[in-house]
Amino acid sequence: GVASRAERWQAPELVLPRPGATVASALASLRESRAALLDVLRGADGLDLSAVKATHARLGELDAYQWALFIAQHEARHTAQLAEMAGDREGSAA
Repeated sequence: GVASRAERWQAPELVLPRPGATVASALASLRESRAALLDVLRGADGLDLSAVKATHARLGELDAYQWALFIAQHEARHTAQLAEMAGDREGSAA
């Protein structure tokens, strides 16, 4: 259900864009964090990560597999959000 945009979620202040952030800096940060995540996942290949857990503010305790799925669905949610915004922009320009 994370990827669904039927329910609006408010991001905690910790992850909101910083004042002065640019699209370029945001994309660079996303690339860096994705590369770091992929490195960790590759390094953990063959290990049982079900006992590696951390708490998500909204979803509660998640294991490493659930976190990986959450991240994928979270990015899908933002992709849909951006597509919606681009569509609105195209519609208002016509």
